Amino acid sequence: MPSLMPFRKEDLHKINLRPFDEQVTMGVPNALEMIARQAENGMAYTGIDDNGEIIAIGGVTMLWEKVGSGWVMTSDLLLKHKTWTHRAIKNILDLAITKHNLHRIESIILEDHIVSQAWAERLGFEREGLLRKYDSKKNDYWLYSRII
Repeated sequence: MPSLMPFRKEDLHKINLRPFDEQVTMGVPNALEMIARQAENGMAYTGIDDNGEIIAIGGVTMLWEKVGSGWVMTSDLLLKHKTWTHRAIKNILDLAITKHNLHRIESIILEDHIVSQAWAERLGFEREGLLRKYDSKKNDYWLYSRII
């Protein structure tokens, strides 16, 4: 059975990112360092399988009081553990809402990644608007939010 553990910076170098997540990190200069900083400014966890392989890394970064930004990076093990991962992310979001008394969590999702958009909607997020040319590669992203 997979399990959650507190995120460690070295987890970023151990995860075998899915091509989509790798594409997103290529559009953001120093993406791995930025994610490590985000993890320090909020709560972050690493999901591992029974063999100690990383399924996903995710968390909620505090933007300011009562507002957080949800993020997740997934490995090629996601499909094998998608129900577990969905529940783990839902639990992390619920924990962040309670711990930080959040009234808003937002997430940005690459415009072309329909699967991630559908996943966000299943987690209770709603699409707010398009962020045009949002990264260094000029990719567009959708802004999603969950209002509590």
